[in-house]
Amino acid sequence: MCFFRTMKYYLYITDACQECEEAFSYVKENQLNIEVVNRDRKDRPHQAFVFPALFCDDRLISYGFEALVKHFSKQLSTQS
Repeated sequence: MCFFRTMKYYLYITDACQECEEAFSYVKENQLNIEVVNRDRKDRPHQAFVFPALFCDDRLISYGFEALVKHFSKQLSTQS
């Protein structure tokens, strides 16, 4: 697990990707502290090949929208 205070989350997305759009909306709706990076940015620190891809610093956490939701669901439920 990535600790919000000490590490940074990155969500890598691409254009024309339904799961990427869902993941981006999920991040915004839940006000998650995640930097969203479009794969076309030249300065992206990782070469993700499947999107959406969730990283914590330089460590891959998950691929796909459902995995993103699963990763954050426990934390969000304890905040309610």
